[in-house]
Amino acid sequence: MPSLGRLNAAQAAHLLALLPLRQNTSLRGRFAATLSAAAEGRPQSGSGSRLGSTPATQDPQSVWLVNPAALLQRLQTEMARDRSGLVEQLKQLAQPKVLRVPDSAHWAQLLELYQRMPHLAAVLDPLLNRIKLQIATQHPLKLSPTLLTGAPGNGKSHLLHQLAEVFNVPTLELQLGGNADNLALVGTSRHWGSASPGKLALFLAQSPVANPLILLEEIDKSGIGQHGWTLDIVLLLLEPENACEFEDKFVEVPIDLSHCSFLATANSSAQLPAPLLSRFQTCLVSAPPPEAWSIILNNLYAHLLLQEGRAQLFHSTLPQELQAEFLAQCPSIRELRKRLEQGFDAALACFDSPEALLRQKGELLPEAPETQASETQKRMGFF
Repeated sequence: MPSLGRLNAAQAAHLLALLPLRQNTSLRGRFAATLSAAAEGRPQSGSGSRLGSTPATQDPQSVWLVNPAALLQRLQTEMARDRSGLVEQLKQLAQPKVLRVPDSAHWAQLLELYQRMPHLAAVLDPLLNRIKLQIATQHPLKLSPTLLTGAPGNGKSHLLHQLAEVFNVPTLELQLGGNADNLALVGTSRHWGSASPGKLALFLAQSPVANPLILLEEIDKSGIGQHGWTLDIVLLLLEPENACEFEDKFVEVPIDLSHCSFLATANSSAQLPAPLLSRFQTCLVSAPPPEAWSIILNNLYAHLLLQEGRAQLFHSTLPQELQAEFLAQCPSIRELRKRLEQGFDAALACFDSPEALLRQKGELLPEAPETQASETQKRMGFF
């Protein structure tokens, strides 16, 4: 493969043709200038990134995640291997990506989230301070690497998904529990018959922003396979100096993942290596205190009402006595959600037709746990 400094005019023109046609005229013009400079051996303007020479963007909130000329050169070799689908996806990496900047609307949603999850104040306080600074300085969204630990069912994963909704950025969720396949993250060599990019490269290619969220679930259960330990890849990604030159075995051109925010969960951090823990801000998520359960229940009920059109049929609030029944001896938020879901289903089972259900119009209430149990026994034939 020729280096950028040895491109001839025909090669430069061919690389420009590979750029997606929907790119705007100014971008194609800047990219053409870069290729022309490479063909003539002239120095190329760049951002100083270790990705190599990349064209400067006119938008200060937009960045290149790869050296576009190098990537398009690399993709030429795949066009003759019946991998046009992968080529089309990866060509999106040759476009500059916008950096999402938090604003006052995100701040208001974070404060609302804070009120809905009072037991997670220790997690949300440093996050609020960081976002406050980024809004004031118009700095792109970037969260500190954060690891949430604690017993299952207390809202670790739920909080991460809520944060993704607040910032409205693309989110890649990686389930690492029992996963020992490093190649799923870093891709496989193009010399293999089953060659493919890893999940990270494909996700960044498809993402319209350069600073999405990457959620690492159950990192304490990550396995070790024949290609190494998945947590070794995570450790690399948490170092900005390494993340800006992430190497996908298929792409073979460094990709800048340093703008991404990495958030993780684990039931326990006891078995995690010290170098990994030193790069995370670790927060313990405990069971909510007694005074927080009522707030959590009402917010969870309101959230579930918005799903599947339930708000058209069910009452907007739960009576106090029904709240007490749902909360009785409830061990976790996960169990509380399960009880509410089952309560909705039990209430719907009392009607034998959609028409009969529609006549309720906002008057239905979910069945209490005790009622659910007795109804289940009847349906299962217990006497």
